[in-house]
Parts: sequence; C-alpha cells; structure tokens
Amino acid sequence: AQGAGVELQEMRFLHAAGADFCALNGNGHGALHKAAQRGKSAVCEWLLGHCGVEEGSCGGGGGGGGEGEGDSAAPTLESCHSQPDGEGFRPSALARLEDYTELAAWLLGQERILDGASSAASRH
Repeated sequence: AQGAGVELQEMRFLHAAGADFCALNGNGHGALHKAAQRGKSAVCEWLLGHCGVEEGSCGGGGGGGGEGEGDSAAPTLESCHSQPDGEGFRPSALARLEDYTELAAWLLGQERILDGASSAASRH
C-alpha cells in the first residue's frame, strides 16, 4: 500500500534531515517500539536496516519499501532498541498486544538475532 510507501518516504526525509532514530523516551520507547505498537511493519523493517540485522532475515522474501538502494540509508539501531521498555515490553510484545501478530512474530525473530549478536559480542 500507498500508506507504507508514504511513511517510508517520511522516515527517509527525517533521517536525511538529521532526526535521531536512536533516541529513547522516558518510558524506554524508541522509534522501533512506536512503529511496532502502531503496526508499521515496513517502518520496522526499515529501522532494523531494511531486512533486519542479518542478511536475508526479512519474512516474505524481501523488505517493505520496494525502493531498493534507497533503503540502504536506513539507520542502524542498537540492540537496546529491542529491549524491554519501562513496563517490560519489547517491540514484539507491543505489536502482539495490538493484534499485529505477523509483525510481532517477525520482530520476535529479529529480537532473538539481536540478542544473539549482543551476547556473542560481549564474549569477545
């Protein structure tokens, strides 16, 4: 849909203008938490580097934006952005609570990848 394309254009515009997508609010919510809570799967994919944190990890064969090389400018979020907020909810849980079950399942997989990458990095 058209809405997802417009949202991604807006996200790219804000990123190019210097918006900080890595900031967390007082509740521990970042852009990923908010996008998940609102069911914005294409935005979640873009925020996680357009297809997640590992090559080819997108569900459904390839990304939400459909604009190819323009998506490489997506910010790279740290694993802290997939961690629980002040109430203990991760982005996947926020999506699930709002009945975005497919997005919740995809985010849970991404969180597991981030958790694994984070724990592997801390061992080295």
